[in-house]
Amino acid sequence: MPYIIICLVFYLFVLLLDMIPAFKEKSIRLKIIYTVVFAATLSVNVLYGLGFHIPSPAPPIVHLIQSIFS
Repeated sequence: MPYIIICLVFYLFVLLLDMIPAFKEKSIRLKIIYTVVFAATLSVNVLYGLGFHIPSPAPPIVHLIQSIFS
């Protein structure tokens, strides 16, 4: 549980210091990218803090790279 609280505090700081000034700009693309990445990383961190096993994306990436260069 302390992990989740630390993550939420960190994400609150990121939201206040980085995302709010970025949202004052007019770029829709920037807003969409920030929101998607922020929500995805927050979700993964909360799930990890709750004890869910999150599979690593490394093995499929290694397999893809090996199949390209082999």
